[in-house]
Amino acid sequence: MEIVKRRLEKQQFRTIGVDDGHFELCMPAGTPVPVCCVGIRDPGIIEFVKLGIIRKDMLDVTEVVIRMLLSEEGFLSQCRCIFTNGITFGGFNPLDLEAMHNALKTPVASLCDRKPDLSRMEYSLKLRLKSCFEPGSLPDLYNGMEKVRHAAEGSIPDSTPDPTPCHPRRGDSECRGSAGYGETMDRYVEDILSIIKRMEPRPVMTKKGVLYSAFYGLNEEELIAIINASSHYSLMPECLRVAHLIASASSSLLDR
Repeated sequence: MEIVKRRLEKQQFRTIGVDDGHFELCMPAGTPVPVCCVGIRDPGIIEFVKLGIIRKDMLDVTEVVIRMLLSEEGFLSQCRCIFTNGITFGGFNPLDLEAMHNALKTPVASLCDRKPDLSRMEYSLKLRLKSCFEPGSLPDLYNGMEKVRHAAEGSIPDSTPDPTPCHPRRGDSECRGSAGYGETMDRYVEDILSIIKRMEPRPVMTKKGVLYSAFYGLNEEELIAIINASSHYSLMPECLRVAHLIASASSSLLDR
């Protein structure tokens, strides 16, 4: 730990923070939600800010964030870690940390100050999706399932796949070549939870308190040293604190 700490103190290391903006839980699936990436050079110099749009509950955050950061190749080559505020964005839009690490070749870690309750998350997910997705919106479900499969494989599709065409005459609960709405919903929930469970956070003790983190590309000792060195004004690293402020402010710019 001391060796890593001294190495960080000798140079102005870089970190990236990723967070989403505000949204109402009652908003329908597909509602635009802002996401912000902030690159900071210690001790708090902002080197870049990027804003993007994801869709609530639509599983596109992994693709969007990776595309936002790929253009920052120079910064990434010197980045110690990409910090994300949890693993779900824009409702139940899971950010696949492993796929992100593989695509950007940079350590990635999610941070949250409370341990996620997976059983409560599963209940909320089923309740939320059944209220957000009507039977007639099956094409959106299939688009989302395609995103889940790409995330599980660690790949990023070039574009959003075409939705499976529905047959209105056959009723809302059926779709050509597919299972019924209820079965599709259950499979959709199961696929999302499989990604979330694969990234279940564990407690890490920092100088300012306990955080829960899932991380790829670095070990726990390195993670704690980077968090301690970059957390100046709050429990979270400065890059994540700034990303939260900008993402929250940008929410008001979207036409709801």
